[in-house]
Amino acid sequence: MKRWFALLIAGVSFSTLLCSTPGCRCVPGRWSATVSSTSYQFDLEHGRSASGGNSMDVYYDFEGRRMAIIYKGRSRAVLDFGKGMAYSISSRGCRGHGTRQKERAMCVPKEAEYLGKETLVGNVEIDLWKFPGVNSTVRSAVNRENCVPVFEEIFYKTKGYAEVESIKYTNLSVQTIDENVFKLPDDCSYFPPRFGSSKRYDPSY
Repeated sequence: MKRWFALLIAGVSFSTLLCSTPGCRCVPGRWSATVSSTSYQFDLEHGRSASGGNSMDVYYDFEGRRMAIIYKGRSRAVLDFGKGMAYSISSRGCRGHGTRQKERAMCVPKEAEYLGKETLVGNVEIDLWKFPGVNSTVRSAVNRENCVPVFEEIFYKTKGYAEVESIKYTNLSVQTIDENVFKLPDDCSYFPPRFGSSKRYDPSY
């Protein structure tokens, strides 16, 4: 799921902060949403197809250099960019390890094409953008009032394979985030970074 925010788990490829007319091009510093996706995959060489989808709650705190994702009914992931740590919390316990993943602003890239403005039900005004991804084309809609994403469509195509993914952002909240989503259990296990460093690892630095 290549989206504005998994985004950060996989390393967002969006550009640095760019806020200009029309509307805005970067998400707020703090927001949360339920992110739901549906995808359709096509094997063009063998005539096969498949579909799938998932849903998760995302908490994005660029100002605090952290992010949390709650996978429906399964587990929780927390990224602490300030300490260079990633954590996985589930019924099996908590595991943390060092990571070199960098925090990146979630923005529409410079080369994006502005497709225009539309009004949704409830007089919600959105800006529509189109830009290239890796072997893909992305169409995104951003709320003009609070700069949060509304939906995305990603079209992938490589030799013999195609995929269409639709992503919806609902239950949006700006600036207010439940701090409990970032809390870690006291018995969390830590593992040293896998960077080939022999330096003793201390997660409290």
